[in-house]
Amino acid sequence: MRLCFSLFAFFIRNLLRLQFLKLNLLRIDNEI
Repeated sequence: MRLCFSLFAFFIRNLLRLQFLKLNLLRIDNEI
């Protein structure tokens, strides 16, 4: 159970990181 939860948390963290990078890329494109 704990292993499953840790994997889920890791997956969510990666998704949030990807979303953050996408937002930064969009912001940079808008500034240029």
